[in-house]
Amino acid sequence: MTSQIVGSDFTAAAQLPNYVNGRLLTATDLATSQATLSARDTLLGQAAGHGIVTGLRVTGTATTTLIVGPGLGIAPSGEPISVGASVTLPLTFTSPAAGTAACASFSCCTPAPSAGNRSAVTAGCYLLTALPVSQLTGQAPLAGPPDSTAPGGCAAQWQAQGTQFKAIALPLGESVLGITVTDANRRNLLAHWCFGSEQLAGLGAGLLRFASGYGGLDQLDPTDLTPADLPLAVFYWDGKTVGFVDNWSARRRVTAPEAVGAPWYGVTADRRTADGQARLLQFQEQAAELVDSGAAATVTAAVTFPLLPPVGFLPIGTQQVAGLINDLRSGAERISAARAAPAPAGAAAAAAAPAPGFAADPQAILAGRAGRSNERFDAAAAATTPEPGFTTDFFSGCAQFGLFLDWEVTDLLLCQSWRNAPVAVTSPPEDITLAPLKFYFVVQNFLSDVKQGPNLYLAFVKNYLWLPDSLAPVLTTYTGSARRAAGG
Repeated sequence: MTSQIVGSDFTAAAQLPNYVNGRLLTATDLATSQATLSARDTLLGQAAGHGIVTGLRVTGTATTTLIVGPGLGIAPSGEPISVGASVTLPLTFTSPAAGTAACASFSCCTPAPSAGNRSAVTAGCYLLTALPVSQLTGQAPLAGPPDSTAPGGCAAQWQAQGTQFKAIALPLGESVLGITVTDANRRNLLAHWCFGSEQLAGLGAGLLRFASGYGGLDQLDPTDLTPADLPLAVFYWDGKTVGFVDNWSARRRVTAPEAVGAPWYGVTADRRTADGQARLLQFQEQAAELVDSGAAATVTAAVTFPLLPPVGFLPIGTQQVAGLINDLRSGAERISAARAAPAPAGAAAAAAAPAPGFAADPQAILAGRAGRSNERFDAAAAATTPEPGFTTDFFSGCAQFGLFLDWEVTDLLLCQSWRNAPVAVTSPPEDITLAPLKFYFVVQNFLSDVKQGPNLYLAFVKNYLWLPDSLAPVLTTYTGSARRAAGG
């Protein structure tokens, strides 16, 4: 045996009753047992991570109420948050306080008076949270003291575990990343305030001094946003109706705890990945709502989405599909004509060169797919009811059409994007080749069954700068020196 005990610690040790025959158990013993087991459950919850397990979606746009759907989550404290059925929350006044006791132990059996309603929620941006709460319910008789003529009393029979909802005011400033907050972009910029996009923009510059609490919600008073609060959604309330409800600004999947503190928390934490996934889902959910409302065709990113995720997917309308396919055809025709003509020289060569978006030779790309592209065009042109969606005007001149991208490459770029910075599209560049984004047809989607309808989307991808004369951090060419090093 080579190991030996070098110490032990029982500071603040958990206590469970020692059950033996003949022992008299008191209410204190049983209450201590309950508290210990409950504390053990919260420790397991903290180890598993906090976030939304399932459900708990919030709705209520253009109403005076919010509706929280059933579901399950884990608060940062490790306590479970469970909602068994949809709950309606009025904003014209707050719900009665869910106190801890309607009839305290060893008191009379008369129910306590209602807590009453509090003042209305004032206009502004809010975070909706859920937190555990308990109250005593029912009545259980109590025996009178031994050798006493006093009548027996009663106490509460059950300690019911429930959920309480809280609206916390958010201090959204006048701008985010230098972009002024307006009625049109408030939802987008509020989301990026929550994601901490402004703080993360300085991660590379100040890595060794980076704070772990980089998100907007980390700035809230800890007496408002406590460890028992599980963020569900943010919403905007103008004092009369709910302007919007945005789940993914605050909603997160269960996120693994992180043992590393600042400054490396910003690099290693699972939270960074969870935030990036929520950022994509926030954009996609808002985009889907615009399509459903029929407003997508008139929306531009600069006005409504000044900050875009590094990779995203834009549902495009039927008529726009036809226009893009025509662009593909005309691009292929221009290149075919250029190849058939005698090779020009000098300035004539530059004038005859195809547009930068078609430098990859669409003729080769469309080889074997011409029939399907015709089907796409014909289906789009023959549609009796145009399918709603966005147009390429959405990009406001901040994106270049890159033709086709394979889904597996798109998926790879998407997974990489979780930890990348968002893209600002507030001002288009003079040269489209310097646009911050490129957008593509995804090959597998473009070739999908047109009998199911156009159903096309564009994938947009952030452009990354590579400074001139900088050396690549990885070997990109198998050079002679590399061959010698490898013994070739």
